[in-house]
Amino acid sequence: MVISHKYKYVFIQLDKTASTAIAKELVENYAGEPVLWKHARYEDFMVIATPEEKKYFIFSGIRNPLDVSVSYYYYCKREHINNKLNLKKYLFISKNNADFVTYFKAFCTKGLYEEWKVKNFKKLDYIYRYENLQKDFSEILKKIGVPQKRPVPVFNKTEGKEENYESYYTKEIQGIARIIFGMFMKKWGYEFPKGWKEASFNEKYFIEPMLYVKFWLESMAHLVVDHPLIYKRFYRIKNTNENSHIS
Repeated sequence: MVISHKYKYVFIQLDKTASTAIAKELVENYAGEPVLWKHARYEDFMVIATPEEKKYFIFSGIRNPLDVSVSYYYYCKREHINNKLNLKKYLFISKNNADFVTYFKAFCTKGLYEEWKVKNFKKLDYIYRYENLQKDFSEILKKIGVPQKRPVPVFNKTEGKEENYESYYTKEIQGIARIIFGMFMKKWGYEFPKGWKEASFNEKYFIEPMLYVKFWLESMAHLVVDHPLIYKRFYRIKNTNENSHIS
């Protein structure tokens, strides 16, 4: 997370949204300074913010989850191990020489996609889209009232990942992908590619209901776990030196 008392803004860094590049740019060129930890949430900032800081311009970003999942596949494939789940994914991919479809069926079909860190994003002043990064960043600076010095530098592009992430989703997984990502994409205005296969009868009437039950149970758990004091104690990751990727 980055804050600027000079320009009165707060940047919430969400994973896989070029947040490291933006944070670096804000610190180097727009009087930003790190606060809390890298991926601290809106709720965490509200706990420590002064009445004046709560009035700052707060912004963050989102990204199409279809793209995020492909990016995470390559992230784990490259042995970037920062937690047990990523280690499990890396070992699975390495041992089985797993392509994205195999990885998707093993890990992405366990529940409905929801980025829990964005649950209060509607309260933010601006939400940029990764897909429209440069234009949206310019708009953010205009709203803050700061002249832009340069475009956001792009670095650490994901090695081996094709630009067209849609090509990774074969007909075999398109139907279940509609179920897994559908709720999040509808909420944030993303659309599935035209011509994608619809969910099968089994996926829609047997798998989907079970995933929704699991989702609502997870929602109840997050009411407790996502309390800032609990979240900070059990989920804070020491990632000050960790590099995210614009991919």
